[in-house]
Amino acid sequence: MGMALRGYYTSDRHAEPWIDSHLDIRDTNGQVVPGYGWIFPLGDGRVNVGVGLLSTGGAWKGVNTTKLQEYFVAQTAEAWGLSDETCLGAPTGGRLPMGLSIGPRVGANTLTIGDATGMVNPFNGEGIAYGYESGRLAAAVLGEALLAEDPTALALYDERLDAAYGDYYKVARGFVRLISEPKILQACVGLGLRVPPLMRELLAIMANLMSNDAKGPAEVGYRAMSRLANALPAQAWDLIFSDGAKT
Repeated sequence: MGMALRGYYTSDRHAEPWIDSHLDIRDTNGQVVPGYGWIFPLGDGRVNVGVGLLSTGGAWKGVNTTKLQEYFVAQTAEAWGLSDETCLGAPTGGRLPMGLSIGPRVGANTLTIGDATGMVNPFNGEGIAYGYESGRLAAAVLGEALLAEDPTALALYDERLDAAYGDYYKVARGFVRLISEPKILQACVGLGLRVPPLMRELLAIMANLMSNDAKGPAEVGYRAMSRLANALPAQAWDLIFSDGAKT
């Protein structure tokens, strides 16, 4: 489970065509804090400014998301014109149900989609696309069950969700638990963000933009991680990537 907080500001850059994403958020002492930030230009005079915390357990259990938002706004204030005067209200937020973490997903005559089934991507906190995708899968299974007049066919939904996202979310959960270790997060931010080719490939994995047919670094790296995740027994995986684990 993760947490997210967002607020709205007026900004002269409200019409820019790109979302601004930040993987390096620091507190007032310059220390890396465990989250990511975004600025989403809305084109109507406003920008959506928010932060996400990808792991709320273990080493980061006491992190205050309100403070995280304050750190991020302070970091980006000059570039985007963020201030008390341009702020349109207090930020609001809530939990992010991640990685197929909610169940059961199938009932006698029900299916759950989106946040109701924990579809948020643990790598980056994205949930809208996965809500739509799970909705399409659910609609297809529902159509098959109605045509066959067989409610037990709804069980296919679980199988198709696992086939589409099971391995990817398993890798993502392991990654998030790993970087919940402060020293590992510090190393990733201090070294990884300074290597643009590495970051391009990592972002392709985090945004789930790999191609099944490609053999680039992102695809090769992800397939290696997926094989490792599936080769390890569930208990070993949980032990290695337990929240707050020390290495």
